[in-house]
Amino acid sequence: MIKKKVNYISVLSGISCFAVVMLHSNGAFWAFSKERYWITSNLIECLMYFAVPIFFMISGSTLIDYRDKYSTKEYFKKRIMKTVIPFIAWSFIGLLYQFIVGGIEFNGGLPGIKSIIGALLNTDVIGVYWFFIPLFSMYLCIPFISLIPKDNRKKIFQYCVCLCAVLNLLIPFMCNVFGFDYSNRVTLPICSGYVFYIMTGYLLNTSELKLIHRIMIYILGIIGLLMHFAGTYYLSMDANQIIQTYKGYNNVPAVLYSIAVFVLFKQIVSRLSEDNIVCKTANAFGKYTFSIYLIHWFVLQILTKIFELNTLSIVYRVGMPFIVIPICILIAFILKKIPILCRIVP
Repeated sequence: MIKKKVNYISVLSGISCFAVVMLHSNGAFWAFSKERYWITSNLIECLMYFAVPIFFMISGSTLIDYRDKYSTKEYFKKRIMKTVIPFIAWSFIGLLYQFIVGGIEFNGGLPGIKSIIGALLNTDVIGVYWFFIPLFSMYLCIPFISLIPKDNRKKIFQYCVCLCAVLNLLIPFMCNVFGFDYSNRVTLPICSGYVFYIMTGYLLNTSELKLIHRIMIYILGIIGLLMHFAGTYYLSMDANQIIQTYKGYNNVPAVLYSIAVFVLFKQIVSRLSEDNIVCKTANAFGKYTFSIYLIHWFVLQILTKIFELNTLSIVYRVGMPFIVIPICILIAFILKKIPILCRIVP
């Protein structure tokens, strides 16, 4: 009997979801201190930083060829049902939660309504939902990108990604590190922001890299990780506050590290069969990744308040994902069984 190979995208999605919860359990990073907890927080932050870029690369891998499966109308319908409706629903749930715990005060009248609408639109109610805004932007871009003929797509994407890597990423990064004034920079708008990750994800998904190329990517990934950790550490310690020169998802360290993680797991998982325990767990977990992203903030907040947990503790920062994620899966599982409510847990 031939063993069926597992889809590495599911594994990547599950791992990235875990990394997101780890990042948000590690909020102590943003409370700068020269104490030991901040050093470990910086390490966790840097190690898990691949999560958001990987999610965008997955979108590029899975959605750019959507025309092979369904129409653009169906594409938008799926995106609305799977992301827009849950985002709106959970944002309102978050608004209610914040009102109950005193995080938001409603003064009534039109000014109060305007401030609430503004908070929802700007994801101020649940800060971790910032991810949805660039995600929606990428969803709007993909129908245009997908019109590029497949025969020319790889070459065009390679051109865009390479030029963007130099103009949008490398040159601004080097100028920032060495203190050069580069305000009027030449960029490639078509590949700006997270579109870079969309195109990169598609290229990595549709290409088989040679061993030498993979090794080079891994080396660059390690360099990116070390730059992120050491650069943030030394600059922040010197300034006595967090310096973000080496941070940012659209920055050289994050790009190098995230691409290396994507390639590494694609290579590892492609060699595993579907009955492997790691793959079974990742596949089961992968069905709930988006629901976990939607719910985990609430679980973190409630558990921390009820049990008055020390968010600076290494036990909290490392251990909470292993508690929060199962609870989120249980909540999502129950909600999926309830009519109407099942629509808010895709």
